[in-house]
Amino acid sequence: MRASALVILAAAIATGAALAAPVGVLEVTDGRATEIRALDDGDSISYSYIQSVYNVLVVEEHERDGGLLRMDRVRSSDIKAVEYFRWTTPIRQVGDEFVAEAPTYEVPEFTLRITAPNAQTLRSGSWSLDLPARFGETVVTVRPLWLPRAIAWLRSR
Repeated sequence: MRASALVILAAAIATGAALAAPVGVLEVTDGRATEIRALDDGDSISYSYIQSVYNVLVVEEHERDGGLLRMDRVRSSDIKAVEYFRWTTPIRQVGDEFVAEAPTYEVPEFTLRITAPNAQTLRSGSWSLDLPARFGETVVTVRPLWLPRAIAWLRSR
């Protein structure tokens, strides 16, 4: 009887520790509504949108680096949309796309203005978030966080 009580207690402690362990997430919020999605250290996300000047798809590739988001590169089928960034890094053609590596750029968060005609989407390996469909036309803040597993699970529901 005493041994089974100890097993139950050990299991409860292990479960509690597992639920309290921090996990990496990406928070997207407009101050009223919030989306929480899994994003561990080293995971990549892409932010895609229709660029309003040239009316072409642009994909910005970012990576989580601890508490920061690092922009890695940008790509588009139109070289002008890549040139729009005015980076000094070379632009190369890869298949049907033009790609430029980003200069060193890391931020704790970034802000996006969502406008429905621009088809803005955040994507990672296991999820996709259609920003206009979820938030409407507004401004959102995108930031990496560490949350206890239980809270991250509850907030992602």
